[in-house]
Amino acid sequence: MSYPDPSVFHERAKRWARLPLEREELPARAFYAADANKRDLLDQALFEAAWVEGLDVNETETIEWAARRAGLDPERLMAELAEPGPAEKVRSALTDFERLQCPGVPTVVANGQRFFGKDRVNWVADICGAGG
Repeated sequence: MSYPDPSVFHERAKRWARLPLEREELPARAFYAADANKRDLLDQALFEAAWVEGLDVNETETIEWAARRAGLDPERLMAELAEPGPAEKVRSALTDFERLQCPGVPTVVANGQRFFGKDRVNWVADICGAGG
């Protein structure tokens, strides 16, 4: 894991304020535009882009980098994320996030119960494994 210097975040935030999409909307749209069987690979590549390579996931070049890394066609992905479908899926996910009162990441809702924090992942796995 490579944590960017706080000054990097501040410079990026200035750019984000001028972007046509909300912060982190671009990678979210890319996720929903990707083929379902490649989404995990894209998610992994976006994580690597941000936390290993130090790239900004709010930049089209980074989305294209991650798409190639995940075995996706970057041009096709960029065209598809501009369509209404991925934007609607992002808005729906955020609406659910707010409705379920998710305080941050990671938050998981399983069978109507909300779990927040990486230390609760085992609890979620237990619930899911119990079928309950």
